[in-house]
Amino acid sequence: PCESGPPLQFRKQENAKKQIIKEEKKFAILEKKRKKIDEKIKEKNQKLKEKQSKINKEISKKDKILKKVKSKKSIKKTTKSTRKKSLK
Repeated sequence: PCESGPPLQFRKQENAKKQIIKEEKKFAILEKKRKKIDEKIKEKNQKLKEKQSKINKEISKKDKILKKVKSKKSIKKTTKSTRKKSLK
């Protein structure tokens, strides 16, 4: 009999191997992309945490200033009221 090439079973195996290799390459590319995306997300999260930390520091500074101002105002009010009482 005249054979025109490798047996059918062998060709199927070769095609399956080629398909697996293609899929593995695609998977490797997707893995690289996923790693890059994860790294970008980590960097952005770090930047956001730094910004949040700065904002929280600013808030606490302003809260302290507010408390000082409020306490000074309340002291002034009490001294004024005691002065008025003493004058009467």
